[in-house]
Amino acid sequence: IQLPAGWKQVLNRRSIIFAAAQNSGNDQPPPRRMGLAVLKTMEMVRRYNIDAKRIYAAGLSGGARIASDLAFYQHDLFAGTIQSCGTNFYREVLTDPTLRAEHYGVMDATQEEVENAKAKVKFVLITGPGDFRYKFVKGIYAAGFQKEAFQAILLDRAMGHEDCDGAALDKDLDF
Repeated sequence: IQLPAGWKQVLNRRSIIFAAAQNSGNDQPPPRRMGLAVLKTMEMVRRYNIDAKRIYAAGLSGGARIASDLAFYQHDLFAGTIQSCGTNFYREVLTDPTLRAEHYGVMDATQEEVENAKAKVKFVLITGPGDFRYKFVKGIYAAGFQKEAFQAILLDRAMGHEDCDGAALDKDLDF
């Protein structure tokens, strides 16, 4: 796995380790992807002296949606998310009737998982006008995360459906 452009310098300066599970792409079922992410994270925690307040789930597109799910289901492990061009929310968020047919971004979570994610996890959503999921991500942020007062920010960048650059990552990590 190759780091996105500009990330290595930011991660090194902030003393952050990047780890990714192998064989966990969009061609794999979400439960497997989440399980591999949790196992990889637990292995890193066992292996290194890691500050639990600095463990983040991150991803691009479908990986961003997995990161979002992990924030709800594993709020005891992940302190935050960095979600580029994708997100999920615990309920359907309808901000544009023309988008309803795709039923994008809905995941299941118990009320306890929602309350814990809201209290314990910081969500960073990143998108831009060139992202084909732009309206969805912005809508879920505004009518979901923001409306319900989750600890969340949206970075609306000049970008397409791609990983954020190092400058955006740096700002994400400040949050």
